[in-house]
Amino acid sequence: PEALTSSLHRAALAAARDDDMVLTNVITGRPARSISNRLIRDLGPINKDAPPFPLATALSAPLRLKAEAMGSSEFSPLWAGQAAPLAGEYTTRDFVDRVMIDAQRLLS
Repeated sequence: PEALTSSLHRAALAAARDDDMVLTNVITGRPARSISNRLIRDLGPINKDAPPFPLATALSAPLRLKAEAMGSSEFSPLWAGQAAPLAGEYTTRDFVDRVMIDAQRLLS
């Protein structure tokens, strides 16, 4: 909840499945893991013609901004780890407490 993640990105994370994650270079020009969306499906996910970093981000920005204004994340960077579907919405304190409890249990 403390993160500045957009509502569109949060919705994509909440709906993500384990097979939605891809490694792509079409958003930034460098490989990064994202939830697949139309931009990635149409151009990549890895495209040898992707502009180099950081030009790819600037080139897709107008399309992303227009889509987001219409409530769509189909052209947005949706950064996520491979296990994003396992994530939940926790405060930082709750997350750290959970990690500590799990660590203590494993060390016992």
